[in-house]
Amino acid sequence: NSSNNRIEKIDDNFFCPICAMSCSADWVKRNKEDVIGKVTQVLELMASNDDMCVIVVYLWKFLQFTWPNKCLTKSHACLWLHLAKADGKVREFKHPSSAKTVMACLTKHVKQAMRPFPPPKTQDFSQQIECVQHLLRLNGGWMDRRKVISELSTLYPSTMKNLSNRLRLIYDAHGQKKFYVGKCHLGQILVLKRQDAYTAAHILTKAKKESKMEDKGVLVL
Repeated sequence: NSSNNRIEKIDDNFFCPICAMSCSADWVKRNKEDVIGKVTQVLELMASNDDMCVIVVYLWKFLQFTWPNKCLTKSHACLWLHLAKADGKVREFKHPSSAKTVMACLTKHVKQAMRPFPPPKTQDFSQQIECVQHLLRLNGGWMDRRKVISELSTLYPSTMKNLSNRLRLIYDAHGQKKFYVGKCHLGQILVLKRQDAYTAAHILTKAKKESKMEDKGVLVL
């Protein structure tokens, strides 16, 4: 349905058929590039943490928490996303592994985003999982996921420079309850204990000099 992929023009206004919000052509002209940039900024951040696609409902939350004074409601976030889709910067789709879940990704990452999940198990990553646990213990029980990605890629270049292998490692570690992933609008963190994700997110918030993080703004997987 074309209405799922574009903003419809009705007289001099633009209307988002999903969130039922309308905005003037003048508003779109003045704000289009800004809001599209904000949507792609969040998706770029998630991609730098190996999340090449994001569940749309989570993306709405991240947009609201990142720009609370501009993205006031879920409907605003939905409108922003539709503008980004209409511009061709972002794609929305249902992942083959979860047909009921609507995902969003940067158009340039579509191929990676459509990879099977969980990735096929090609080898045992127990050694790498233990390495991550050791790194987390050395850093007070948590680390920025991007730093862990960098460490793993350096220590195990033959396997951990591969995105599918890193995702499989995370999947296996979660299944074994070795460590967990916390996600928020400022980035992602790996933690040894689920409850530590909220504390780590607060520390991340202070480090970036942002306003106080609410626990509901942290997704722990």
